[in-house]
Amino acid sequence: MPASPSPSSNPLVSELQATVCALQAQTVRDAARIAELMQRSTELTQRIHQLEEQFRLAQLKRYAPSSEKQGVQSCMFNEAELAEHTEPECDDAQVVIDISSDSPLPPKKSGRKKLAAHLPRIRIEHDIAETEKVCACCQGILHKMGEEVSEQLHIVPAKVQVWQHVRFKYACRHCEQNAPSSQIITSSMPAQPMPGSIASASTSTLAMILTAKYADGIPLYRM
Repeated sequence: MPASPSPSSNPLVSELQATVCALQAQTVRDAARIAELMQRSTELTQRIHQLEEQFRLAQLKRYAPSSEKQGVQSCMFNEAELAEHTEPECDDAQVVIDISSDSPLPPKKSGRKKLAAHLPRIRIEHDIAETEKVCACCQGILHKMGEEVSEQLHIVPAKVQVWQHVRFKYACRHCEQNAPSSQIITSSMPAQPMPGSIASASTSTLAMILTAKYADGIPLYRM
């Protein structure tokens, strides 16, 4: 009876074993390559996060509002960049508020702040015409009963002044004493380029602001 051939001597079995070994070796190499790529991906992700943080800090340092206080000119223009700086600035130190007192907080003052008192004042008087100083009711002579004073900021290069516009007010004494009501006449001011603004009617203040901002590139809060 002939002997059966051994499995190791079969060429088909030997080829299959070689193929299995090659596949196992390729699997090991692929696993190592995958681990290397995952490590590289993790490093690149960390690097991207670092660069994004550096870019954010650079943008914050360049465009964030500084702690300098805004000048009086900042209320003259409604700019788009002011909407980006609506968050109030606060220092690193903690702010301690005493709430133990039962006294109410003082009410906030409304209205525009007065111009600095140390600035020199130039009085500009606006009077009514002599023909208007006659009462329309009884044709009596009007007397000066008071005045209205409004202030505007007038800037000359290297010199800052405040113009005081004084508008005289007139009333009739005869009507004040005998009539049920008395008419009050107030002189008018010249036409203003920006009604209600603290900038003077001359072009010096507006020209300085426009030139500094749009020609020199200086933000309003740094003027």
